[in-house]
Amino acid sequence: MTAYEKLMKRLPMKYHPIVMDIQPEGDLIDDCKYMLYFNEGVSFAGYENVGGFPVKSITEAVHLIIEDCELVE
Repeated sequence: MTAYEKLMKRLPMKYHPIVMDIQPEGDLIDDCKYMLYFNEGVSFAGYENVGGFPVKSITEAVHLIIEDCELVE
């Protein structure tokens, strides 16, 4: 199962349109293991059109999406 499939399985359906992808990456800050990529039209922590954000785990990605992301029109 890919990281994307794991994330989508744990993320409530209403948040699925926020996520473009999540990929394992090396050499990220703070020992992060994944890069989380957002779809266009997503606001992250008040900033619009943020392309992606490093996360340490799938669990952290779920919390970040639910707490800090929203779709903007």
